[in-house]
Amino acid sequence: MSYQQPQGWGQPQQPQAPQAPPARRKRNGCLTAFIAVAAFCVVIGVIAAVAGGGKKDSNDKAGTPTASAPAAAPGSQKAATTGQATKPPSKAPAAETKAAAETVTYLVEGSTAEVTYGPAGSSFSGKVPLKVTKPLGTPMYYSITAQLQGGGHVKCSILVNGKVISKAEASGGYNIAMCQISQDFGGDGWVNTNG
Repeated sequence: MSYQQPQGWGQPQQPQAPQAPPARRKRNGCLTAFIAVAAFCVVIGVIAAVAGGGKKDSNDKAGTPTASAPAAAPGSQKAATTGQATKPPSKAPAAETKAAAETVTYLVEGSTAEVTYGPAGSSFSGKVPLKVTKPLGTPMYYSITAQLQGGGHVKCSILVNGKVISKAEASGGYNIAMCQISQDFGGDGWVNTNG
């Protein structure tokens, strides 16, 4: 009796071809594009609101109180009936004068300290004592950081149009005095954001 090997036994087997990965589901490109455009619009809206949303136009007269003629005294009925109006003295509009004179002042006094200051998006370096006055712009904030160099005492303050809005001080070691102000979106002023 002869023994035959079944076919395929004893012979080297060929490796099978790798299987292709399962087909991926295509994402809806329109949905992705819509989300990207919506996010872009939200970012632009936030930037516009922060940059100029809370500011009043200098030509806006709705919120500006107007001066009325003073009431005539009881004995001066004759002046009121003549029809002659008195013209108030001419002055430059207050909004234009105020806008031209608005400034921010960075002030640092005390011992040796490394100072950085500036509006949002920029930074300048300086040394103590420091007094820098710049035109007031519309950044989100202004700040000063003064770090002592091994000891001493340092004070910093930020003034807007000569009025102190934020002040801080530090002493000893490498401590830091930091002042920061930001726009008050409820009004037209600046507020201390040091905490």
